[in-house]
Formats: sequence, structure tokens, C-alpha cells
Amino acid sequence: MKIITKKAANKDLDGIMELVKNTTNYHYKIDKYYKPFSKYKGLDKYTKNQIKNKNIKMLIAEDGGKIIGRIIGVITKAPSYVTPKKIGEIDDVFIKKNYRRKGIGKKLFKELLKWFKIKKIKHIELSVDARNKIGVNAWKKFGFYDYRVKMRKDL
Repeated sequence: MKIITKKAANKDLDGIMELVKNTTNYHYKIDKYYKPFSKYKGLDKYTKNQIKNKNIKMLIAEDGGKIIGRIIGVITKAPSYVTPKKIGEIDDVFIKKNYRRKGIGKKLFKELLKWFKIKKIKHIELSVDARNKIGVNAWKKFGFYDYRVKMRKDL
């Protein structure tokens, strides 16, 4: 297994969309509040726009030319109630099941951190479903901590 990481390009779209499908369906299994992949429209166009946006960095991991993971970082205007003018956000991460716990997410994350530092981002935020134990535990290992709690009530 020789894993390489690189910036995503339009030619990677098919492999990326397979990961998007896995991600959306994974969340749908956690909670039917989320849409399954089959209910989304225009995700391929949205993903192409992410690839070319200068404030978004999409990195992919490949094993033998096959896309097995991705991470997306976004630079956004910070909310008015915080001191920084801009913040980094981790928008999405997904590693295929057979490749998890092999350091691939860590490798992608380290590459994304380099980009955030080049862009002079001092604070990175992310959102993860509290029931996604894999995601919560991974982010805590990378040094993230709870600082706000977002709650929901279904009626």
C-alpha cells in the first residue's frame, strides 16, 4: 500500500463522488434527519465548485490511483462575536472503511494544516455529529476540543 495525498482536480471527480456517496449515506444511517445520497441534486456541480474555489482546499488520498479518502478545508469570514476576522473550517473528511486507522486521515489533516498556516489562519473549527464516535474520537486525538454545544429538538 503506497498512499499519496494531493490536491483534488476535476479529473478526480468520479472517485470523489464515490466518497461523497459514502459520507452522506453514513450520516443517513446515524439519523434519518440527514438525506441519503440519492436525494441530493447537483452534488457533482457543487463539488466541482469546491475544487476550483481559492478559499477551499480539497485534498485526496490515493492508493494505486484509487481515491480512498478526502478532506476539505474552508476559509470563512468569522462570526461577529469572535475576535478573528477569518477562520478555518474543516468541512468534510471521509476515509474508506478498509483504510481507517492507518494514519491516512492524519496525513490529510497535516497537509490541510499547512495550507491554513500559509493562509494565516489561527483558529480552525469543525462540526461533527455527536453520535459519530469515530469522528469525535479522531478529532479529539488531533487536538480539537468542545467549546460550544449545538443542540436539536425534533417536533
